[in-house]
Amino acid sequence: AVRPYVVCAGLPYGNGEDAFLGMFRAAWMTRPTLRVIGHGLNTIPLVHVRDAARLVRHILEEKPALDYHLAVDRGDATQRAIVEAVAKEFGIPYDIRSVSVPEALLAEMADMLTMDLRLEPSPLMQAA
Repeated sequence: AVRPYVVCAGLPYGNGEDAFLGMFRAAWMTRPTLRVIGHGLNTIPLVHVRDAARLVRHILEEKPALDYHLAVDRGDATQRAIVEAVAKEFGIPYDIRSVSVPEALLAEMADMLTMDLRLEPSPLMQAA
């Protein structure tokens, strides 16, 4: 019999995933387009792709009783912290400004950058 498991992952990063590609590209090209939507204090759940893969492998090997698993990092990364870290890493020479949510509706990744979720990782994330 096949036993289904559900793994809900945070925003993936780490091996060239395109979730942050536009932000990295803009920073690398020093385009003045890095922005924070709203105040930027919203929490964005993240997960390194290798951590998510380890969790899936662990689920397949252990076959736990729990059917639903959250693959997220333990950190509480805010939108502002993410954007400012990218700007700092690339040496962006301008201040990061805020734009309103209506201004950013059509911006790349606006839906992902405006979520505000604090999620506890699955207990198996520790073992994975």
